[in-house]
Amino acid sequence: MSTDPRTRSLSETCTQRGPNRPLHTKGGSPNYLEKSLAAAAEPFRGITNDGNVIAGLYGIQATGASTQAIREAAEAFLGSLNAEQRAKTLFPIDTDQWRKWSNIHPTLMRHGTPLFDMTDTQRDCAFALLRESLSQRLCDPCPTCSGHGTIRSTASIAYEVLRRIRREATMNAPLQRVGASVHPDVAAFLAEYEPAAVRELERELQVQISLRQSRELERGQYEVTGVAALPGTGSEKK
Repeated sequence: MSTDPRTRSLSETCTQRGPNRPLHTKGGSPNYLEKSLAAAAEPFRGITNDGNVIAGLYGIQATGASTQAIREAAEAFLGSLNAEQRAKTLFPIDTDQWRKWSNIHPTLMRHGTPLFDMTDTQRDCAFALLRESLSQRLCDPCPTCSGHGTIRSTASIAYEVLRRIRREATMNAPLQRVGASVHPDVAAFLAEYEPAAVRELERELQVQISLRQSRELERGQYEVTGVAALPGTGSEKK
C-alpha cells in the first residue's frame, strides 16, 4: 500500500475495485458515442466565434518558465511503466487519440493506463507528474517535514469529493441522497468557498447531498455513499 499521502486513499480504492470493473455506458445523449467518433474524424478546427479559423492568433514563443521539472517527472513516470502500459500511454503529438478522450463518460472509451492498473510506485510517479504540471493550488507544503515535501491541498481534495459525488449519483441513479464523510478541513472549505457548488450539484442531480465531518479520516481520505429510495415509499434503501 502506498505511503504517499497523495495516493494512499486512491491505492485503497484501486485495491478494492481491481482492474476488472464493469464498463458502464450509461449517460449521454442518443448516439453519443457514434456522434463523438464522427466529429473526431473531421479535420480539427478548434473553437471559433463564427466558424472561421483565424490563423496565427496565438504564436509559439518562449515564456522563460523552465520545463525541466515537468520533463523529469514525465520521464520518471514513463520509465516506471512496462512495455504494454507505455504503448497505451504514450502517443504522438498529432494523434487523433487526444480528440477521442472524454471525461464525461470516462469508462465509455478506454484511454491510457488506468490508475487502478498501476502499482503504488507507478501511481506515485503519476501524481508527481501532475504536481509538476499543475498550479500550486493542487499541493500544499508538508507540515510534518518543514515544507520539504508536498501533500494534496484541501481545495484539490474538496473538488475531488464533488466529482466523486457526481459520479456516484450518475452511475447509480436514481438515488435519493448521497452522503460524504470528509476531514473537517475539507468540510470547512466546501462550506466557506463552495456552498453554491454543492447546492447546484443537488439541483442538477436531483439528490440530497450531506457532508459529515470525521476526524478519523486523514485529510486526503473520504467516503461517498449513495442511498436509494424504495419504490413507492419515502423510505431509503442503502
